[in-house]
Amino acid sequence: MKRFLTLLFAALLLCATAAPVRAQGAEDYLKRAAARFKQGDADGALADIEKAIKLFPKYDAAYSFRAGIRKSRGDIEGAIADFSKAIELNPKNVIALYTLGFMRMEKQDYDGAIKDFDRALELQPNLAIVYNNRGDAKRAKGDAEGAIADYTKAVENNPKLAEAYHSRATLLMEKQETGRAIADYTMALGLNPQLTEGYYNRAVARAADGDTDGAVEDFTRFIQANPQSADALYSRGRALETKGDADGALLDFSKAIEVDPKYAEAYASRGLILLARNRDEEAQKDFDKYVELNPSAKENLEQRVKYARYQRTKKPKP
Repeated sequence: MKRFLTLLFAALLLCATAAPVRAQGAEDYLKRAAARFKQGDADGALADIEKAIKLFPKYDAAYSFRAGIRKSRGDIEGAIADFSKAIELNPKNVIALYTLGFMRMEKQDYDGAIKDFDRALELQPNLAIVYNNRGDAKRAKGDAEGAIADYTKAVENNPKLAEAYHSRATLLMEKQETGRAIADYTMALGLNPQLTEGYYNRAVARAADGDTDGAVEDFTRFIQANPQSADALYSRGRALETKGDADGALLDFSKAIEVDPKYAEAYASRGLILLARNRDEEAQKDFDKYVELNPSAKENLEQRVKYARYQRTKKPKP
């Protein structure tokens, strides 16, 4: 946050309304406020900002910087009020518009955020991060097509914006455009290998596309970074089961249960493998636990078990 505010301050000085000669001291106070904040003296920084505003009440950068400090302290309402004042004083303050929109997103005021992002883009149509965040707001409102269009504009303006590729991929998956989604996840991960969520999501996409080996590989990469993810362990188990690796699947289902003892589906899946191996008593314990955790699915489980028993009778005897 401290680094963010330092960068914010530098950008705001570029966007700020120029102070009249009689109030040049206001800028000096604001610069000292930035130095104090960087040193950890937020109270001293706020005191200097107050002095800057007293000298020059129309100093939009001062309101914006104070907004940033207020946000860092959890005073979102105060921060929004200050950014709104900064924009009132200088409607061309793009940084304030963008940051205000971002804070409205945090308050789930998506309509307000979109309006702020719209105004910022009217002033600077090439701001990739603003397109990305407006896409997030549209996505939150359920406007998938509008969000995809914004993510596309984001990567057109900044082809290295990994999060935009990732977000677009997730929406493409919802539209069942698996191939395009995989391509976007791959771009995102190539740009930012630390975006581990992308490995999980690409694994799901690859599994849906029939690339089970690729899915297992991606689930494994995700699990290496998130070893306590029961979902990933279970999902890799399912992929291994599809590959015919029942031993690996059994191990992953057991690990998923260790991580989350209430993971109902892992009990059912493990139980079905145990049943196929004639370990009926162990299987029944898993089925009982599944029904205990998910009573409404009892009938569905009974059908799955019935089919598994039928499949077992078809296997050639050793």
